[in-house]
Amino acid sequence: MQEGYPPFEAGPDGYPHPGQVIRWYRERKMKTFADGRHKPWTQADVGQACDPPITEESVNRMEKRNRGLDSMKRREALSFMLAIPPALLGLDGLCHDGAMPLSMPAVHLPGFRVDAALLQSYRSKQARLYSGYFTQHGQEALSEVAGWISHLHQEVLPLASGANLVEALAIESLYHQFLLDVARERRDGETALSHANTSLFLAQQTGHDEAIVAALLRRAAALREQSRIREAKQDIDGALLHLKQAANPSLIVVGEVRKAAGLIHALAAETETEMTIAFGLLDQAERIAQRQELGEDANFLKFDLGYYSLGRAMALTVRKSPAGLRDALENAERFTPPELTRRHLILSIVRAQGLLKQAAQTSSPLGKEQCYYEATIVATEALDVAQQIKSRLNRDRIEQLYEQLKASMFGQDPAVVRLGWKLSRW
Repeated sequence: MQEGYPPFEAGPDGYPHPGQVIRWYRERKMKTFADGRHKPWTQADVGQACDPPITEESVNRMEKRNRGLDSMKRREALSFMLAIPPALLGLDGLCHDGAMPLSMPAVHLPGFRVDAALLQSYRSKQARLYSGYFTQHGQEALSEVAGWISHLHQEVLPLASGANLVEALAIESLYHQFLLDVARERRDGETALSHANTSLFLAQQTGHDEAIVAALLRRAAALREQSRIREAKQDIDGALLHLKQAANPSLIVVGEVRKAAGLIHALAAETETEMTIAFGLLDQAERIAQRQELGEDANFLKFDLGYYSLGRAMALTVRKSPAGLRDALENAERFTPPELTRRHLILSIVRAQGLLKQAAQTSSPLGKEQCYYEATIVATEALDVAQQIKSRLNRDRIEQLYEQLKASMFGQDPAVVRLGWKLSRW
């Protein structure tokens, strides 16, 4: 078999024996546990993943005797769940976005080696994946990413050494961060933290402070969104410490960590002094964001003046009197690229939160009503976007807005009732 695939035996139709292919990819598909351990899928796992489920014995017959594979739908399902390139199962004309690309390098063949060119190809794939995540949701790539992680962990890392081993570990750590980010959006906290822990473990193996910082940063974000603020603060403070130890850290990493630290410290603040410290960190992030050139974004953080402004706006909503919120929102709107759908969605949610704060502070009944009405319209439009990009995380944030609106003097307005109905249908 050519095209860079492992050397499967060809069947009478010229395609590899499908059972051999299924077994090869099953044994390289990993389950990840909370402690960071990996374990290959069993035949029972494959059977359970099928819809409808099939027995372990049926999977065994598939692998050993090529039985039960006459259905193209069954082959499509196996291609999807095990990230098998469709061509290997005779599905040349049926291509799935979730399956592993056909450019997968051959494994353990005489010419296979781990070098800078191979590792750069993994980096390029990550850039494409994160582009899809930032503009939409990236969920269609989950099977592909699982396949690349399996390939890296089982086939690349054992052959890598020296600087190439360090780079391969950093790359796998970033793949787990991608899965963490997607799990956060799906509101799957357990999966998010599992990938966060694995990512941090891999980053620590590199010995590079910046890789550790990126892993701590994303785990802190996952913990913050689960309202585990104390633990999030520990992680982000750890990231700040590693930044001090890092040699020439990326400005993007420095800016994003200080922005995230400012937000988390604001959420954790119990005194005005602690709140001042939080906004001091945000001020440091602002000075970085205002620079003309921030360098390469190797960790796919997309930190810029727009994202800094959004973080400041989120921190301001924690304060009793969020002076400066309007300016922060305007800057976030102005400097956030239009294609970053999720960030504009979050911006809308923060704008609605600001309107609710404004309603609580105004004494005019007419002014209150206007704020509530505008907040409802913004939240309703945001819900449509959250559904479009499959963001359960932001759907739940909008539900929190709805609960506040429902409890207000405006709670029985048709616009609020409509928002509640739309939420109930998701």
